[in-house]
Amino acid sequence: MTLLDIRNKRHEFVLGNIAEDNLVGEADLLLSSRQADVLGAKMITRYTIIGFTNATALENAIRAAGFRDGNAFHVRKTWDAPDPDATRGLAVAKRMVGEFAYKVSESGQVLLEGGWPQKYISPRAVFDDIGVKAACNVNVRAAIQGALSEVRRQGLSRYVDVGNTNAYGGCFYPRYNRLAGTLGYLSRHSWGMAIDMNTSVNGQGVVPRMDCRIVRIFRQWGFAWGGNFTPSDGMHFEYVGERRDNLAFPSRYCPNNVGAQR
Repeated sequence: MTLLDIRNKRHEFVLGNIAEDNLVGEADLLLSSRQADVLGAKMITRYTIIGFTNATALENAIRAAGFRDGNAFHVRKTWDAPDPDATRGLAVAKRMVGEFAYKVSESGQVLLEGGWPQKYISPRAVFDDIGVKAACNVNVRAAIQGALSEVRRQGLSRYVDVGNTNAYGGCFYPRYNRLAGTLGYLSRHSWGMAIDMNTSVNGQGVVPRMDCRIVRIFRQWGFAWGGNFTPSDGMHFEYVGERRDNLAFPSRYCPNNVGAQR
């Protein structure tokens, strides 16, 4: 595998293992600290612990080390109940919304190749029922429309700031993830599979102010919500292709109204 470092210099790596998604939390690529240093990575985004034999001892050790689930980081275990706001790994996402090659211009702009946007991204158009206008992935647009129509049907339209969403939100925007810089991974907006709304009151890292009824509607229509990401990103709804409003999970913000929250 050939990877580029922060100076666009090539480095060859040997792929050590292809693991099941549930083993690595749908991570796309895991590197050792030494390998990350070679590439110039400056941020640790995940610790993955495998090969242990005593789950209780592991949980106690994590707790004793001071790790607590919160906005700074999340502790996730393979034996947890399914998280409604867990995103999908890149391989799964590509199967849902298509795959592209890209290059980065000297100015840092991400340029998609091979006519992919013309095939997979709809023209910027207004959705029915609520006047949100966005260019989105053609495989996701129907789900967004379904969610927005349900928002209106339940009388919640006033909680969608259409002017802000149309000016600063939307779906399709090829770029790196904000936390990754120019080394890491592309934002899911690059595939047009995520939509940002109400951006002015839902900045990254702040307590989200999205109406929870809207959050649960979008989960019903197959989206994970960024309000429980690390850091929080309350403007962000990302397509995951499966219903998520029926999962009982102790979400920090906007837990689903189903059964007893574990």
